[in-house]
Amino acid sequence: MNAHQLERFLYNIHEDNSFALGGNIEGKYCPVDCRFCICKANEYAKVRDKIPFVSEEEFEMGLKFVSSKNGKKVFFGDGNHVLSAEPFAHFDAYRFLERAATMFPEFTIMINTSGVLLDSRKIEFLNQFNNLDIVIHMGTLDPEKRQKLMRGKGSVEHFLTLRKNLRNLTGIKLYSLEDEDHIKRDIEKLDRAKPLDVDKLNITVSRLEFTRYHSSDIKEEAQKSISCFGPSLRYVYWNCPSAGAFISTFEEAEEVPMPHSNNWYRDLIYVKDFAARRREKMALCTSEGSYSFWEKHLAHHPYIDVVKIRNRLYGGSINIAGLLTFQDVVEELKEQKVFGYSKYLIPKRMLNFSLRDMHGKHIQDASRETGFHFFAMATSV
Repeated sequence: MNAHQLERFLYNIHEDNSFALGGNIEGKYCPVDCRFCICKANEYAKVRDKIPFVSEEEFEMGLKFVSSKNGKKVFFGDGNHVLSAEPFAHFDAYRFLERAATMFPEFTIMINTSGVLLDSRKIEFLNQFNNLDIVIHMGTLDPEKRQKLMRGKGSVEHFLTLRKNLRNLTGIKLYSLEDEDHIKRDIEKLDRAKPLDVDKLNITVSRLEFTRYHSSDIKEEAQKSISCFGPSLRYVYWNCPSAGAFISTFEEAEEVPMPHSNNWYRDLIYVKDFAARRREKMALCTSEGSYSFWEKHLAHHPYIDVVKIRNRLYGGSINIAGLLTFQDVVEELKEQKVFGYSKYLIPKRMLNFSLRDMHGKHIQDASRETGFHFFAMATSV
């Protein structure tokens, strides 16, 4: 395996020793091609080229790697960055899935999909396995919104059929749109198709985001989504047997006591312990979404100063660590004149497994070229 192949392979390994099939697939390969998808901005932002599909050789290596590291998951979906992918767009997806499910029956085969490509024959195929964990990104069950945002791909009837007939369906992702009543209507449709308490289906609510490259009407829809995210999240939490959320700010994490909200405080203990052992002045570079949390708890820390990093690459409402680049960090540090620290702590989430950002810049190269000694912290926020 040459250096390029190794880089491709490592790109699909997660920190928990799970393996992701397919890398990140640009929007033109997605059967839905949502107008708000962040992949729409990649060409303008000059983010990395499309990651090629995983080959059969790489897939076999991935299974062996996970097995050798005592991993228990194979992830059919996106890679390490927070970008979209459709695993069933891979021409060998079903053959790979069958091999993984039968070769390692003790593994959990996690599948994130739009569900658009799953017809009755594919549903029957998937229902034969007992170790699948399928999450469908439905977005919305409002026909008008689907037409506007998802170009009409995937009918409401199709998704309700998946809800009724897909045996290993464990989760559905919906978007907050316009107001609390919108997500209420979506959940009522799902419950009528098959009661949610039958299988404790996990309903995850997320908000639409926009970048500086998106059209004005998409920005308007995203702003509505962001404004009603809190009420939508509370409705899902209090009315669904199992609920989740993609949280991008500390304020959102405090809306309801989701289990993963504890990650913020776990990370805080980790950072404080790291600083106590080092006893040297460090700058903690954090995304806009996480800044208020870190500033609240580290405002008077003797060794750590918190620095807010704006996402200059995408702009708009993008405020999470996973979409930051070294260029974002360096420009912000220079503008704020944050110099003279022994280390500049960055969230590891902004890097892939081989410690490169979305532009392919390695952490060591970034440190050498800029003079900032970057150190990747294994924080989740």
